[in-house]
Amino acid sequence: MATELNLSPIHMAGSQGLGAFGVSLLEDGGVISKASIEVGFGRRNIESLVLSLPVSQTLNYIDQIDYLSAPAYGYAIATAYEEVLGLHPPVRAEQIRIILLELNRICNHLNYYIRLCRSIGQKAIMNHCIRERERFLDVFEMYCGSRLGYGAICLGGVIEDATDGWFFRIEKAIQSLNEFLPDLCSAVLDHPFFVERSKGLAVIDSEMARTWNIRGPNAKASGITDRDLRKNRPYGAYKELNLSIQEPARWTGDVLARTWVRLDEIRSSSEIILSCFRKIEKGNHRIRVSLDVVPPVGKSLKEVEGPKGSIVVIMESKGEICPASIRVMGPSPLSLQILPKLLVGIQTEDLFLVIQSLDLSFSEVDK
Repeated sequence: MATELNLSPIHMAGSQGLGAFGVSLLEDGGVISKASIEVGFGRRNIESLVLSLPVSQTLNYIDQIDYLSAPAYGYAIATAYEEVLGLHPPVRAEQIRIILLELNRICNHLNYYIRLCRSIGQKAIMNHCIRERERFLDVFEMYCGSRLGYGAICLGGVIEDATDGWFFRIEKAIQSLNEFLPDLCSAVLDHPFFVERSKGLAVIDSEMARTWNIRGPNAKASGITDRDLRKNRPYGAYKELNLSIQEPARWTGDVLARTWVRLDEIRSSSEIILSCFRKIEKGNHRIRVSLDVVPPVGKSLKEVEGPKGSIVVIMESKGEICPASIRVMGPSPLSLQILPKLLVGIQTEDLFLVIQSLDLSFSEVDK
């Protein structure tokens, strides 16, 4: 006889992004036969709030859509405004922006492993993941004085210039992380218990991923490698770097593949950052823009490869200090829509493992 389990609302602040969501299940003998989700408990309505704000404040609000992807959102909205204004940030500013984006990608994926380890009971290795992520948060704090939200990318460039001391701290953080990754593999990703539990669990095949428009690491884990904008439609300093983004080694589309693909991205991000160091240009880090700048009439669409997938920002100006309209589309709603299908047929004990494997941000869903 089926039993109904109502787990809503579950507050995921601090683990899945700010916000809450609801899960209702029907299980029979410990196996989920039906699942439904509910979102919208926060109703932050950021897209409407920014319509009454000038450009400088708009960037700060957009940063808050997903605090784990703040630089990517800041980059998207800043480049959208710059296109309408006809601004071309200095080369050095574009290179620093890429460093910030890749540092944020590493932080996001380390946070993913923190949540994963907590879900499977690996608290010892979870503490080590926290330690490594703290090193990168120290790097952000050294740069912009913030460990959350950052606000590091501004109109016309970045808020501060990069220093040799900052580069040195990044290199030390990457070196420490590279020394830690083999331990993460042996204790979690290659561990027989985790492999047996996650292999073949909640599979998203390539056809399903394309049908549901899945993006980012979740799509890569399903064998879709043509959606990484850094490689296929490079923007900013990515155009000059000519980097080859590392392809995922496992394309099975299950929880195990989604766990491995983020490790591949951490390694690729480290290589991109070090490549930027070798090619960093001298010069200014920003173009000074007035806080009350008025964008001319125009419309812009920008797409950025965030840690969880592509982020799209559409901005329209009617020649006033506040934007006429702003629409933001992130990757989490696309991954969340497929969650009920993935939960059917799995053990109830694996519910949160499957949710964690998708790397959802419910603040991004409930923007």
